[in-house]
Amino acid sequence: MGSGKTTLGHELARRLRCRFVDMDKELENNQQFSIPEIFEKFGEEQFRTWESELLHKLSLQQNLVVATGGGLPCFHKNMELLNQSGITIYLKLSPEAIYERLSKRRGNRPLILSFSDTELKDYIQSTLANRETVYLESKYTVNAELISVEDLMNYTR
Repeated sequence: MGSGKTTLGHELARRLRCRFVDMDKELENNQQFSIPEIFEKFGEEQFRTWESELLHKLSLQQNLVVATGGGLPCFHKNMELLNQSGITIYLKLSPEAIYERLSKRRGNRPLILSFSDTELKDYIQSTLANRETVYLESKYTVNAELISVEDLMNYTR
């Protein structure tokens, strides 16, 4: 969350003349519920199942730039499938940089809307600590504070 997946992904897809897929938005469209509603009505396990099913469908397509949800690589061996079916890039940010980005745009993110500053910092630290080992399995790891779309294009060649 807050690493720039959607922003950079849109522009990368435009330059590569590919279709861009934000998996969270796609899942919301497919299920006709927002991500928070899916979690509330069906639970995380069902959400992760639907997310993985969507990934399997997308992995059969070509010419896509996909922004995954932050947890997707960590479940159902999805990181393995991502690496088998495409070029994976971990947009790495420090917890402090993520906090700076998220604290300014909480209104767009229901999951963190009610967090205090301390709770947000703790959430970022623990989530990153739990997920980073999987994220580092990406084919490429880049500093998301310094990366440009031009730089990302070099990884696609």
